[in-house]
Amino acid sequence: QSCTESLLSEYWRIIKYKKLMIMNKLYKIIGVSFITCLCLLFNGCELQTSAEWDDSVYTRLDKTKNAYEWILSVENDKPGTFKDLISILDKTELDTLYSNPVTRTIFAPNDDAIKDFLNATSNKNYKWKTIEDVPVSILEKMLKTHVIYGEKYLSTSPEVTEDNKDLIVKTMNHTALSIYRLADFRFRYVGEFTVTVRNSNFEPTNGALHIIDVLAVKDAMRFDDNFMN
Repeated sequence: QSCTESLLSEYWRIIKYKKLMIMNKLYKIIGVSFITCLCLLFNGCELQTSAEWDDSVYTRLDKTKNAYEWILSVENDKPGTFKDLISILDKTELDTLYSNPVTRTIFAPNDDAIKDFLNATSNKNYKWKTIEDVPVSILEKMLKTHVIYGEKYLSTSPEVTEDNKDLIVKTMNHTALSIYRLADFRFRYVGEFTVTVRNSNFEPTNGALHIIDVLAVKDAMRFDDNFMN
């Protein structure tokens, strides 16, 4: 009888333990869902936990397009997304930075990034209101600072680690750029601040393309010392 009681006692202990584990998992799922709903409802934020691209922000990338063709198609679908970037590429005649078939990694600034640059405190004295006011020499270096020639880096690339010293590359402007990932995908123009990639891992025919809403360099003087305050 004591043996039977022991077995029954052990059986019910296991059942209670399993029920407790199931309830804990349910609480976690409900908690995460609740927080996510609150975030979307009250803040209008877009969660990007995997540092990959987001359907709600950009049209799906047609992998038959190069990077230049893709930003044109996005601007056509969602006007005001890459209007300034396209204007810069046209003004500088550097659309080949995005269209050339040679592999590259591009950190493409959206219109928010360009507006942020124009409104930067360090650039106020120049009184630039639109892209048309900014000298070509500044715009050229702005573009090249965000393009890595000959390499394709995704947030999932084995070279991209959690250590910001593991992958330091040269951009087409010959500046050092540190690429790494923590909970999200980040890069840092050495000597400037860290930029968190807004949407990442697009794969056009000519490499990798990532979207940023702030430039790695905001001070015009860093692009061209002729524009010192």
